[in-house]
Amino acid sequence: MIVNTIESVKDSIPISKALKIFNISRSTFKNYKAIVIHKCNASYFKWCVKRFSNQLLPTEVETIKQYMTNEDYKFWSKSSIYLKAIRDEKLQCCLSTFYKYCRLLGFNNRPRKRKADDYDPVKTSRPNELWCADVTIFKTTDTIKHHIHFLIDHFSKYIIGYKICSSSSSIAIKELLDNAYQLHKPNKLQFLTDGGSENVNTTVSNFINSPEIPIEHIIAQKDVVFSNSMIEALNKEIKHQFLFPKTIDNENQFREILEQSVEVYNNIRPQMNLGGNTPIETFNGMTIDISKYTQNFNEHKALRRQLNKQNICKVCL
Repeated sequence: MIVNTIESVKDSIPISKALKIFNISRSTFKNYKAIVIHKCNASYFKWCVKRFSNQLLPTEVETIKQYMTNEDYKFWSKSSIYLKAIRDEKLQCCLSTFYKYCRLLGFNNRPRKRKADDYDPVKTSRPNELWCADVTIFKTTDTIKHHIHFLIDHFSKYIIGYKICSSSSSIAIKELLDNAYQLHKPNKLQFLTDGGSENVNTTVSNFINSPEIPIEHIIAQKDVVFSNSMIEALNKEIKHQFLFPKTIDNENQFREILEQSVEVYNNIRPQMNLGGNTPIETFNGMTIDISKYTQNFNEHKALRRQLNKQNICKVCL
């Protein structure tokens, strides 16, 4: 549109003035014009490979399409799909480039809610420092409500355990804590929940306050100013990315699908805020460092430029 507009008025309005209206430089306009006029067959989007040698190779664009249309990743976030592709060594480009080509291919971003300016969540520095628990409700198509009790490690986002009950249950919370504590034996542990009756009761407090269990129970927005946002975000992810997209008719089917979902969440789907790790990797001590997955990007970028320049079509000559 910009190229056609400027070209149509260039006899009466100098190009330099027209460019100021669109707030673009002459070099940018030349690039736009080259894209419009020269259709290069060596490029997926018909961009001149000589002028735009940094563009992804057609095979790389096809790889992005394959990952974005894969049914297994259909409801994952774009960043997780990107990380899966680079961890599989099928793609080597930065995240912003991946987002750019997703837009060009028609995979639009989902709207995101902006965080409040005063948002100040709790921070942790290692696994087994703080565990969080919460209950969320999922209704199957037979109209039965199922209460999912989750226990997660705050630092790694790893789901340590979960239980499905017909209602919110203090016994379920206590059993999750007990099983996790016996398995992982943290030296000093904080336990963060909201003030719900399933969390604040004699069943949970008697277990936590026993002499041999060094656990400090923290009530969000009562004992501390921050909320239990980490596990609330997990509830949303599990339901929107794994459960809601499926038709789940009854409890047996629900239990099976939730088990599969937790397996994918913990062990398969990488997360950008974990540096490209999965939750189980971070929980087991792997450092949060995205560079271990991106260290060969510069070499591959140089190779991409070389291949693009070698693959010049007749129009580019």
